[in-house]
Amino acid sequence: MARGAQKSAEDMSKSGYGGAQQFNTNLETSNQQLQSYLLPQYQNLIQNPGYDQTTKNAITQNSEGATAATYASAGDALARRAARTGNTAGEVAGMDLLAQNKAKTMSGVAAGDQIQFANRAKSDVSQGLKGASELYGMDTNLLARSLGLPPEYLQQYNNGANQKSQGGLSWSWNNGLGINAPL
Repeated sequence: MARGAQKSAEDMSKSGYGGAQQFNTNLETSNQQLQSYLLPQYQNLIQNPGYDQTTKNAITQNSEGATAATYASAGDALARRAARTGNTAGEVAGMDLLAQNKAKTMSGVAAGDQIQFANRAKSDVSQGLKGASELYGMDTNLLARSLGLPPEYLQQYNNGANQKSQGGLSWSWNNGLGINAPL
């Protein structure tokens, strides 16, 4: 190869390498900025899961208020019927039955609200942990397939490696997130 052609090839190689390095540097900076923005969001989901107290109170008041209004309407209808017919004999028994049904319904509504609150909190923690792990993790299925391995093989290998290390990678992530217990 002629010296001029060799020099030209070297220059192009250096230029390409420099461009690739600049691209990688820009990509890394971009990723770090994204991580520094998203990580506190995920930490907040993990550390403060579910609805805030004001929202819980509003949900509870609305659901219990609607239920109470239904029974109040039924009680008024029962009292009007007794007044219209002049027969108040069944009014007390009807009011007792309404009160019993209202108590059962109100307890069911309250229990449903608590289940909804717990499910939301669990979902928030799950989303936070998943998001945070995706910031630092990788798609093991994709990696395994690119290496020509069954995905289960790589997952078992990672599990073994994590158990051998001091607390594993999940322990490091949890400590970084402010969680002290391993997953």
